[in-house]
Amino acid sequence: MDGLCGIYALVNAIRHLAGRRLSKEDEDNLFKELVRSIYKRNNRRRKKKPKSPVEFIWDGTSARDISYMLKKTTEFLHNKNVRLYWKKPLQGSRRPNTIDQYWSRIREAFTEYGGHGNCIALVDYNWQSANGNGEDGHWTCVTNVSGNTLILHDSSMDHGRKFVKLPKARCTLGKPSERRPYRLLAHNVSLLRVDKSE
Repeated sequence: MDGLCGIYALVNAIRHLAGRRLSKEDEDNLFKELVRSIYKRNNRRRKKKPKSPVEFIWDGTSARDISYMLKKTTEFLHNKNVRLYWKKPLQGSRRPNTIDQYWSRIREAFTEYGGHGNCIALVDYNWQSANGNGEDGHWTCVTNVSGNTLILHDSSMDHGRKFVKLPKARCTLGKPSERRPYRLLAHNVSLLRVDKSE
């Protein structure tokens, strides 16, 4: 419906990771802070032609926006005595060339960062359906990775279900096809965890 999926995905990830350590009001305030700060930041960069709030809503979220929002979220949570740690595990020499490498490396990163229940990946992908419909870019939360499935927590795809499965057999790193309509953007993965010891 809008271009705020990156913000939704980040707030969903924090809600999942922080649990009861944040109130509903804290989550709402985080959402507002992210919208406000990314809107201001992006308009500062466009001094000659700033976007209206409506244009901003439809603009979408870039990988740079995600990194900026992760820094803002880390600051916000620090003030709530919650420690957020994050990294970009599939960049540089770790950037995969095949879907099998992607799966293997994201599973390894999950394990290294505490595994299912302790970390979440923010993942960027696009999809193309057989009739030509699709989405150019969408951010979502990956809560777990199995050998053949990504488990997503995505408020835009809920339809009454809390989690949605994305099978490896339907994914690619290359051009989407009818058989593999989901194109995962390997360099746009951020892995998050919250220190649970506090």
